[in-house]
Amino acid sequence: MAHKNSSLRPVDVQSSIFALQCANDSVYLLVTQDASRDLEHFRQGSGSPFCAQHPFERVLEVALTPGDALAKTATSLAAAYRDRGKLVCSEYEMTPEELGAIALMRRAPVKVGVHTYVLELQPIPGHGYPAHYVGKSQDLTKRWANHWASTAAKWTARHRPVRVIRVDLERGASYSDSRSHEDEVTLALMREAQRLHGPNAWASVRGGRYTAITMGRPHEL
Repeated sequence: MAHKNSSLRPVDVQSSIFALQCANDSVYLLVTQDASRDLEHFRQGSGSPFCAQHPFERVLEVALTPGDALAKTATSLAAAYRDRGKLVCSEYEMTPEELGAIALMRRAPVKVGVHTYVLELQPIPGHGYPAHYVGKSQDLTKRWANHWASTAAKWTARHRPVRVIRVDLERGASYSDSRSHEDEVTLALMREAQRLHGPNAWASVRGGRYTAITMGRPHEL
């Protein structure tokens, strides 16, 4: 059936399917074109009636999906989590009445914070491991669209994005708070790259204060 998620807008190539870890070993599949707002509803407990019994805990994974592949991707994700024994609630399997109730819930105003995300990028030529970029935004959907269009950051224009691998919903985060967290995540990924791929692998990661295309090894490492 045609999807009618809370954004109530036509689906385009930047629609996102979020697998959300909820309580009681459950997973909620959110399909959205307004990721920051809809995720904030889940964080604040107004995302879906399902979460009254199964409160949202964290983002498990994200799939940026063309409109003509939404049904296939949502069905595949639901099957994968059910195969792992999870209780799955998918917006793509809901009735129009259920979707209408969700849309009504999400009309309530929410204050959207600044959230940190991590992108996996294509490998740097000559390396057999992916590059990464850490960023932050109050409008994740728009920011990711800009990354995929090579207009958001020099690093993601040079090393094209492959997928979103992490989103941290920071309660009430300001830009200054989020910048600190963004730096911490960037340095942690640099250290992990060194551990897995060698002492120079930190250079495959950019984010926070560490965004120059050519830069020396951060002293924090």
